[in-house]
Amino acid sequence: MRRLALAIGITQLAATLCAGAELSSAQEYAQAIRATPDLGHGGQIFHNRCEPCHGATGEGYPGGGVAAFPVTGGQHFRVIVMALVRFRHGHSSAHRMQYFSNADRLASAADVADVAAYIAALQPTAPVGMGSGLSLDEGARVYFRVCESCHGPTGAGQAARPVPRLAGQHYRYLLRQLNAPADAQAGNDGAHGKRIQQLSAADREAVADYLSRLLRPVAHTR
Repeated sequence: MRRLALAIGITQLAATLCAGAELSSAQEYAQAIRATPDLGHGGQIFHNRCEPCHGATGEGYPGGGVAAFPVTGGQHFRVIVMALVRFRHGHSSAHRMQYFSNADRLASAADVADVAAYIAALQPTAPVGMGSGLSLDEGARVYFRVCESCHGPTGAGQAARPVPRLAGQHYRYLLRQLNAPADAQAGNDGAHGKRIQQLSAADREAVADYLSRLLRPVAHTR
């Protein structure tokens, strides 16, 4: 009995130590953005884990019969790191991305930094999926009224904050992201979700179409 109790005690202690050693999402993000990325290793991770859905140059998939996958190539380094960290810590409901970014596939903050830097340096060339083009003027008005203060006049986002680049993103992916905070789950998305909740369905379609047609800026690695 003593041996059994000792074994149980050791197991519980090990579990406690492991839990204490696990990084918080903020700690992991801070470690990743301070790391010096290895682009060669990041490329290996990308081609093995990410390319089947996101494409060889991060061009994604515009949607249609299957779900739209975002253009990731050329996105800001810190935006990609933030997204991966959120997936890894369960702060997003995208179960597929939680699976492909978990600790079995990205073992450390350094791995996150490596693949994020590789993706940020990609230059997608494939055509972007767009909407009908019937409400672009209204889409521009909505964008400059609601989105421009954070995402910038050209939809380029902000590398340091980080705020994602939206210009040249697939229409169906943008619309899905805009619709998510507008549904019943929106309460968890803070000020950003509250802004989007104020938009009508027509507004969201118009601004997504407008953004999909903006010129995609040149990528930067950091």
